[in-house]
Amino acid sequence: MSFGENVKKARKSKSLSLQELSDRCGVSRSMLSQIERGEKTLLSKWLVKLQKV
Repeated sequence: MSFGENVKKARKSKSLSLQELSDRCGVSRSMLSQIERGEKTLLSKWLVKLQKV
């Protein structure tokens, strides 16, 4: 399973929309969508924020 797939699985397990997760971690909704699809990678500063959500 790719990193993006893991992000999506974790987001859905917490019943969060892309918009809710983006609001919580400070990454745009479109960027999160691209990360989940494997089109973009995540910078380490956002990864830390994402882990806290």
